[in-house]
Amino acid sequence: MNAFFIYLIKVIACSALFAGCYWLALRNTRFYQWNRFCIVASVTLSIIIPLLNIPIPAPHIAMPSVTGYVTQFVIDSAEMAVESEVSPIPWAWMGWMTYLSVVLFLLAKEMISFTRILRLKRRSERIRLPEAVLYCTDDAAAPFTFFRSVFWKKDISVDSGEGRCVLRHELAHVRLGHSRDKALMQLVCCLFWMNPFFMLFRRELELVHEFAADSECNAEELSSLILCTLYPNHYRDFTSRFFQSSIKRRIFMISKNKKLSMNALRKWSIVPVALVAMYLFGCNSSRNEAIEVVTYAEAEVKPMFNGQPADEAFSEYANSKTVYPAVAQENGISGRVFVEFIIDTDGSVTDVTILRGVDPLLDYEALRVINSSSKWTPGKHRGKAVKVKYVFPFNFMLSN
Repeated sequence: MNAFFIYLIKVIACSALFAGCYWLALRNTRFYQWNRFCIVASVTLSIIIPLLNIPIPAPHIAMPSVTGYVTQFVIDSAEMAVESEVSPIPWAWMGWMTYLSVVLFLLAKEMISFTRILRLKRRSERIRLPEAVLYCTDDAAAPFTFFRSVFWKKDISVDSGEGRCVLRHELAHVRLGHSRDKALMQLVCCLFWMNPFFMLFRRELELVHEFAADSECNAEELSSLILCTLYPNHYRDFTSRFFQSSIKRRIFMISKNKKLSMNALRKWSIVPVALVAMYLFGCNSSRNEAIEVVTYAEAEVKPMFNGQPADEAFSEYANSKTVYPAVAQENGISGRVFVEFIIDTDGSVTDVTILRGVDPLLDYEALRVINSSSKWTPGKHRGKAVKVKYVFPFNFMLSN
């Protein structure tokens, strides 16, 4: 669960980097298809890059196979007693439930919107066009586009100048495949609902779609039509609607000089940003670890536990806190569990992992003991406090 939340944080940070690049270099430019590609690529890369684990070569530091002492817990199988354990607050479970509940709620809303559109199609009069199917309706949200379907307001005459302008606009949405982008962004925003930058990208992509469709129409006629007409927003999620908000930006982009161009550095600015994001969030830099983390054997000043040398003091602590799980005893489960953790520069125990486990029951008990330990006295190397990697083996044994 911790790894998943770390992944979400990386996704947010990565998308913030891409959003900053887009807003500085590409926003309000007339390269509509390129901007559309950059937005979709930014969202996709923000999701994929944190999943990468690209190794960066670094000087090898030898690590002893075992840097702690073995503590043994020998219990006679005939004297097994069940000891109660205090269950920790299930924060991980609560986090998962909260995340999944919001995702399911948002997906349910999208399905309701999708179902409403399908019902509207069944109730509407159908006219087939070469590029799309025109559905004539009295619905207040029309005109709008849904994949290859154009929902047309019956009150608007297709033969009028305004009607032809609006129809060209909606058919441009169909021809350019904008509904695919919208469906992708809706799914992403449902799964990553906590990421505000994906919401910004979704709104910007909607406007880029409108700019691209507006470019198919006469500038003066379209500007006048946008200013004089206002319709409510009903099917926001999957549809491309002619009468959008952000009217000022649409008119500005319509009237913007088409000869103005963007230099190559601005147009390709997403490439260096993608490389930076890949280095920051997709690379496993063993070089940084080699500088910041040393093994227990290499630390010039060893970490201390409860003010005493760790080799003996921590073994005593583990002996006093470890409870051999009753179920494991009953089933004859035994063996050695190796746990690795980092003693941080403030003495806290972090990055607790199982190097070699035996059984989930024994593994969990070993992790519980390590995670419940008090702060250490941090180790030092070359005169400054450093992170120290420590490996501690637990030996769970049953006597015959």
